[in-house]
Amino acid sequence: MTGNVFLGLGSNIGDRLKFLSSAVQKISENENCKVIRVSSVYESKPLGPANQNDYLNLAIKMETAFDISGLFDFVKSMEREIGRNKTIRWGAREIDIDILFYGNLVYKNEKIIVPHPEIIHRDFVLLPLKEIDSDFIHPLNNRSISELAEKLQTTYVYNIFGNESLKLEGVNLV
Repeated sequence: MTGNVFLGLGSNIGDRLKFLSSAVQKISENENCKVIRVSSVYESKPLGPANQNDYLNLAIKMETAFDISGLFDFVKSMEREIGRNKTIRWGAREIDIDILFYGNLVYKNEKIIVPHPEIIHRDFVLLPLKEIDSDFIHPLNNRSISELAEKLQTTYVYNIFGNESLKLEGVNLV
């Protein structure tokens, strides 16, 4: 299994917490995935069109037997299964799952870019990542997640559940 795989999850339509919880549950139940840690849930303003609800966001640290393409296909299939409807770019979403890091892999094709190119600019990604693995080193800029989070100019997110991780029935974290 490949370790130090990080996913970012977000939702801003309907029962946002239920969509996040369902996604984490499905990931943890897949035989090719081993969830190590789940961050607290954070709330953030949307990046796209302004007439959207705020997002709930979290990050997952995991190991996986999927290769990068297989993981991408798995998370996109899971988004559809959970109820994601196709909208405009950066539009409102029931669930959005991004591969942030796949170990130290640097990879790009027509569908996937890893590490996710916007990580260093997104507080709603860096703060949950910092919570679950502040020492992980970004493979392109050789800085820890903690260092990258400290460089944020402004933070627009807040942790809405304190320092407790999302409570999930039946999810066994290593």
